[in-house]
Amino acid sequence: MNLFKGKVFVILGADSALGIEVIRALAPAEARIVASGEHQLSLDACVSEAMRHGSEAISVPLDMCSREDYEALLIQAVHAYGRIDYLILNTGSTFAPAFSDW
Repeated sequence: MNLFKGKVFVILGADSALGIEVIRALAPAEARIVASGEHQLSLDACVSEAMRHGSEAISVPLDMCSREDYEALLIQAVHAYGRIDYLILNTGSTFAPAFSDW
């Protein structure tokens, strides 16, 4: 049984080494991936790799210090896939707006 097939993963810090490995692990499971981070070229590579392995994927650039960017990320994820099943916070940052505030 494939537990992650069709599940929506929002991955912050997807452009880091750990984020890339998470995408590599999820892609063969046909998860839906929203790759987010600060480096668009790395995000594009993550999306391409995920799609090569059968996943649907989009990238959303994110300034880790911008509340507006976090809001836009969540809106784009829900717009693309209808929901968010898992949120992986791999930012290495101490700043993140409280999701309960939204």
